[in-house]
This record gives sequence, structure tokens and C-alpha cells, in this order.
Amino acid sequence: MAIANVNSTLGNDVASANKLKVDTSYPEKLETLQVIVNNNQLFEFKGIDNQAKKAAMLSDHWGDLNVPLGADWYAMSVTSSLFSTDSIPVDLVGKLSYYGFSVNDKLSNFEVEYNKTPHAARAACQLLFMGEVLKELIVSDKGYVIANV
Repeated sequence: MAIANVNSTLGNDVASANKLKVDTSYPEKLETLQVIVNNNQLFEFKGIDNQAKKAAMLSDHWGDLNVPLGADWYAMSVTSSLFSTDSIPVDLVGKLSYYGFSVNDKLSNFEVEYNKTPHAARAACQLLFMGEVLKELIVSDKGYVIANV
């Protein structure tokens, strides 16, 4: 499953949408994520509660990451000392912050607990959940059945 924190107004600004490649997920202040699968917590302790844990989960499930410094951070005070002001890394600071994890179990109960402190100067974001369910092909003399695994 992948989770993105999407600004619903981004699509209205064509110049920004093209510059940011549209694949934007904003970090929020004091974010926490806990997933409950079949009445058990998927993540230990407080769950995913900082950007390092978010990046680690993405890397564990989709491979190594290569993103500009600060792309997954909530705040970065001085970007001009790191990047030229018209560069793509400056445009991506605080815009590549995704959650990613695998469940790998049949679900009888699935809950997501997400907390954040919204950014005061930005429109409210919406969580976009993207998941994939494994399927199984069962072949018999009467035909075949496609079932969820």
C-alpha cells in the first residue's frame, strides 16, 4: 500500500503541476501513522512517526531511494544555500513524502490511524490510498477461478 498526502488545489495551477511532475505528497507537522491489521498493530510503538521511518519503509518495500535533500521534510529553513533558486530540487523540497508498506496477510479487519498538524499557510491535503491485492488463478476441469489471496 502507498499513501500520498495530496493538495487537491495543485491541479488548478498548470505551471506548478508541470514543474512538480504532479507526483507530489506533502509532509505534515507531527505526522503519525499506525495501521491495525486483524486487530494487531502493524508498526511497533507509536508507528511511523518521523520522516526517517517513512523513508525507511519506502526503501524496504520498493528499493533504494534517490531524492533531493529535504524533499521529504516538513520544513527546511534555508534552501538557497543548498540549491540554486530555479532548480528542480528547490521545487521539490517538502513535496516527496510518501508512506509505503506491505500487509501480506488476509484481512478480516483493517484500520488506519493517521494524525497530523496541518500547515497554516497551505490548503488542507487529502490522503490518497493506493493498494494492490494479490490474486490467485485456480484451474480445474470445469474452468478457472480468480480469487483474492
